[in-house]
Amino acid sequence: MEDPVASAEAGNLDAQYEVAVRVANGAGIRDPPAYAYAAEWARRAADRGHPAAQAMLGVMCHRGQGVPQDDIEAYKWLTLAIRQRPPEVDAFALWRGFVARDMTAAQVADAEKRASEWHGKQ
Repeated sequence: MEDPVASAEAGNLDAQYEVAVRVANGAGIRDPPAYAYAAEWARRAADRGHPAAQAMLGVMCHRGQGVPQDDIEAYKWLTLAIRQRPPEVDAFALWRGFVARDMTAAQVADAEKRASEWHGKQ
């Protein structure tokens, strides 16, 4: 079985997401959970357009896990994930609704603008 960290370091998006999930869950790569390290891997994949990593980073931004708590960034990342229409879109939309309930209309508009202006990294 291939080492997920080596594959992630080589640029494999799915491996980057897998490492982020495993680290956040404390499942073998780092135990106990190391949220800053998990957020780093989630951001690498999210920046390159991985929808599940974008959603994960959005949730981490909302919770302040490994990154500063920021609902505008959380909403942005969840919006980007939803726009790709992955099978998990309903769960992502539920999370975005959960985040939005504590935001002002101006904050939602700012998050939507950030999502629209996002170009990612290749």
